Amino acid sequence: MDHPLQGFDKKGFTATLLKWFKDHKRRLPWRESPTPYHVWVSEIMLQQTQVKTVIPYYLSFIERFPTIYDLAMADETEVLKAWEGLGYYSRARNLHQSAKIIMAQFGGIFPSQYEDILQLKGIGTYTAGAILSMAFGKKYPAVDGNIMRVMSRVLYMTDDIALSKTKRKFEQLMNEIVPDEDPGAFNQSLMDLGAMVCTPKSIKCEQCPVRAYCRGFQLNLQHELPVKSKRSKPQTVSLITLIVQDDQGRFLLMRRPSEGLLGGLWELIQFEAMDIEEVKGQPLFISFEDWTIERDLGEAIHHFSHRVWMMHVYWVRARLVQVPEEMAWYTREELSTVPISTAHKKLLEGFVSSQRK
Repeated sequence: MDHPLQGFDKKGFTATLLKWFKDHKRRLPWRESPTPYHVWVSEIMLQQTQVKTVIPYYLSFIERFPTIYDLAMADETEVLKAWEGLGYYSRARNLHQSAKIIMAQFGGIFPSQYEDILQLKGIGTYTAGAILSMAFGKKYPAVDGNIMRVMSRVLYMTDDIALSKTKRKFEQLMNEIVPDEDPGAFNQSLMDLGAMVCTPKSIKCEQCPVRAYCRGFQLNLQHELPVKSKRSKPQTVSLITLIVQDDQGRFLLMRRPSEGLLGGLWELIQFEAMDIEEVKGQPLFISFEDWTIERDLGEAIHHFSHRVWMMHVYWVRARLVQVPEEMAWYTREELSTVPISTAHKKLLEGFVSSQRK
């Protein structure tokens, strides 16, 4: 089989793409001041999240934590609160922990060596390549699903981009294509091409600056690429969710373990794979002196990428003898100060709003 780059005009492709990028690049806040810290924060936020969603979070986050030092010195609760609603909260915890590592091991200066960057939590080859090329001007590829989609079409490659071995193959190929001069602009030009022109479904080939180099376009097979095996169907989880209030109207929240889904966030009291009668019969880890179900609030659904929460929600009045250390009472006003999972934040907002009517 021929090498994918055999007969491919790398210089012409690169020059044409960079010329287009100069005139059509997106105006993004992290591009205005592409320091290693700014690029790092933006790239972590952009993992699994659209640009339009990230921009206000990025601006707020940088205002709140303007330097690596500020981020490292912050309390985890404050960092998670700043991230609230953005999802995939392990990203926030990894940023926070990595900031501490940078302070301790690199004197507060973001490392400029590939191996050192890869040692930071939450950073893989794509993010390391993006930081090194965009913030340090070093010749590294930044290969993610977006880039693999574009280059699958350009080079007409039918490798399954869902496989890790395919990503490694693309990284090797892109290492040969990324130019020595301004590699950051080149990587960003591919990102913008994938976001604006060579999109997942509505491909705008008539607007593409590099269609003369695109083998998929020439073969009229661009709509069949990339090849990607289907992800497994999300798991549905049935839950009993309790909005627990005391006689003063305070709400009882429980903090999730630091690892795993929604790690470190606060949430309502919740039980999996039970009905409400089974919950009543449990030797609860909450020491209720008495508790009463005030109302059945019905069903609520929340979708994650790999699972679906089917929540049956109840409003409960309770008076507790002792609250375990992983739990705490919060007034309505205090709810806005703690990081709460989006699924339960919506439930609380809807409940509080209904009480005011």
